Amino acid sequence: MLRVRRLVAPLALSILFAACGGDGGATDPDPDPTGTLALSISPSSSSIEAGSSGSAVVTVTRGGGFAGSVSFTVEGLPNGVAAALSSATLAAGVSSAEIDLLVGAAVAAGTYTITVRASGSGVDAATATFTLTVTPAPPADFDVEVSQTTFTIEQGDSASASVLVERIGGFDGDVGLFVTGAPTNVRARVNPNTTADTIAELGIAVGIMVEPGTYPLVLTASENGPRERTVDLTLIVTPKPSAGTLTLSSSSVAVTKTIPSDPIVVRLDRAQGVTGQAEFSIESFPIGFSGAFTPNPTSGDSTVLVLELSTLAPTGTNSLVVRVTVGETTSTTTLQVTSSTFVPPDFGLSIAPDVASVAAGTGTSVQVNIARTNFTDSVALAVLGLPAGVTATLTPPATDGAAVALDIVTTVGVAPGVYPLTVEGTADGITGTRSATLSLTVNAPTGGGNIQWQFCDPARYPLWFGVRTGTSGAWTRVASEASADGIAFTFALDQAGQVAMVLDGASGVDITVFNTTPQEVLGLAARECADNRPTKTISGRIVNGINGLRGASIVAGGAGTIIPAGGSDFTLTGVKEGTTDIIAYLGVPENGEFRQFDRIIMRRDIDPADGAVMADFDFAMDDDQEWLFPQSANFTFRNLGGDMFTVTRSYLTANGNVGPIAFYQPRSDSVVGLYGVPEGFRRPGDLHQLVATTVNATAPRTVTGYNTNFNSSPVEFGPLLDAPTVTVANSSPVRIRAEGTWSASYGSAVGVSFLQATADSRSLSMTASRDFFGASGTWELESPDFAGAPGFDSNWLLRPGVATTHAVTATGVGQGVSITPADGTQIITGSRVGTITP
Repeated sequence: MLRVRRLVAPLALSILFAACGGDGGATDPDPDPTGTLALSISPSSSSIEAGSSGSAVVTVTRGGGFAGSVSFTVEGLPNGVAAALSSATLAAGVSSAEIDLLVGAAVAAGTYTITVRASGSGVDAATATFTLTVTPAPPADFDVEVSQTTFTIEQGDSASASVLVERIGGFDGDVGLFVTGAPTNVRARVNPNTTADTIAELGIAVGIMVEPGTYPLVLTASENGPRERTVDLTLIVTPKPSAGTLTLSSSSVAVTKTIPSDPIVVRLDRAQGVTGQAEFSIESFPIGFSGAFTPNPTSGDSTVLVLELSTLAPTGTNSLVVRVTVGETTSTTTLQVTSSTFVPPDFGLSIAPDVASVAAGTGTSVQVNIARTNFTDSVALAVLGLPAGVTATLTPPATDGAAVALDIVTTVGVAPGVYPLTVEGTADGITGTRSATLSLTVNAPTGGGNIQWQFCDPARYPLWFGVRTGTSGAWTRVASEASADGIAFTFALDQAGQVAMVLDGASGVDITVFNTTPQEVLGLAARECADNRPTKTISGRIVNGINGLRGASIVAGGAGTIIPAGGSDFTLTGVKEGTTDIIAYLGVPENGEFRQFDRIIMRRDIDPADGAVMADFDFAMDDDQEWLFPQSANFTFRNLGGDMFTVTRSYLTANGNVGPIAFYQPRSDSVVGLYGVPEGFRRPGDLHQLVATTVNATAPRTVTGYNTNFNSSPVEFGPLLDAPTVTVANSSPVRIRAEGTWSASYGSAVGVSFLQATADSRSLSMTASRDFFGASGTWELESPDFAGAPGFDSNWLLRPGVATTHAVTATGVGQGVSITPADGTQIITGSRVGTITP
């Protein structure tokens, strides 16, 4: 049988014939031969893939007294095919040679006839033919195998196996190899974890604390593309032989940091036949914990344990594993340690709501909240930054309680605008002041007063800004004017109407229309500069912590970036101007996300200049370390409805949204372990933000939750949004209408967006609250008619004949209904996505 193989290495043969035509230089036979010469090829035909090679055996038969040497030539080779003979000349007495056919990757599929000619002195030349069928090469691909798929490993032991990467069709790319599904304290790694070779080694190490049992693992091989191969593995963990029963004089102990604990007697009731020295140890030690056994080791059956906690130890309850080892036997028991530390007295201020709007000549009331930490004394309060004509009264101005009332009164002559008012608090025994800010918008006196919408980010300066009463009146174009922080648009709106703006987006024109009441537009205008500010770029580096496994997540001023495992430097773009906070997380990235965070550094109230280089973020373990351990909790997600979902974690402070701390890839498990900011870095008023979104192309749902102490509150998605009706209201100019019915779950607000994602894109979005529609049980949003609007360019509108993606999103509020997010707030949204061609 012809042996076929891929062309992966050069052949060490004595002679190579390439396709060149002719007879290969054969000589004429002797005119009067006395001997004979015959030639055969075995096999006489075969199929070879393009890019591969095969071999056959050429055999000569001498006769008539001829016993001399024989020379070979090969004729009729097609272009791209070469023949290599193990011997170009057979010496006397040798009757066979091997011929290798090398088929190039570019040789066309087909059937070819090849002739081998044998010549000897004094005999007629002999020939034999070989039929070569060239078949197409298979596509480049790969497969993976493991030398064993079931691993039986004793606690504290390890095992290894070979991982074989089969390369097919000339595939020569890098293949990444990793194992998922390993339980806690089981380390499963492939070395190397990325290979251009065909073999790697899988190592599985089982910690001594792993529970005996059977665990499914999956080895995944992937390339930088769509191909991925998996192998199911089974890990069977068996227990070490028991040393006996281990007991403690107390199963739980309270320890104050820096003060040794009370002695704990540890006693071993040895199993039958267990003799020898008993050595005691503690596992699962958090940072800052230490302990000593006296005596240790011991030939007896008991010892005394004393714990000590440094100031670096985390506060709260931790489970320690106490272990005894006697020869090849071992036993464990659990000790609960509750640590405490002195927390200095402090307080913080917040204002609810922190945005207020009044017409000149009227007033409003808000509440100033005082969050206390180990502090019960009186706090004195004052209001700073009051403009002329605005007065503020605190009732009472000093209190040992949790809240006071703040009444604001304005005169008719106060100039319309947005005024930041600061409430400042002081107290005996507390260094410095604590403050909170109220954004007060003063409008023109009732009866058609002015509203000022200010833009601070040049990237958001509108190309056009207009307003109209109702949804069918004439548009009034509003001209911009310079303001202290950018530009502003001043207009009157004393009843429900529409405010529209046209922005020059990154890939085209974006039109936004707010269907709004006069009260709502004041809030929108007040939030513009708070949410959208110019941005800057900062840089820095991580030291002492990142390695081949660990990377880092850096967030500040609403922007974030990832440092992959093994990196160190970072550049953070899009950081909002002004005072912000910065968070650096050290953790282990896996499959494009951070599933595990080890340490966190948080720096407060920074305002670096554009291009500034931050001081190093040092995660070294030393006495003056800057980092703390992150807090973790398991969150339960409900009402998934069979959808997978993603999770994004952020952190909000008085300086705004710090940024996206972590993103978790789509998952279906309803319980997810998440990491948050520990108590040692938190301030009163800070909030963890969780945004979970279902993976559903046509009906996604989102829930946004806010949490102060990072407890594991259930997170519940709303139901699927009822499908709205989307139709073309007018084709030239294009106007599209969306309409639907308010639901019990999504009854707060509705929005619709239309996107034509072309090279020069067009988009139009509209929003409206339930208040805008009054008592109606239905809602309707239709693209406005801008015909006749002064200065409006019709080229900004949606284009006819272009496929348009429409997304309708309705909002409802779950627990803790609040204008300003607070601890426990959950806001749900449901969307419907489709396409229409106007």
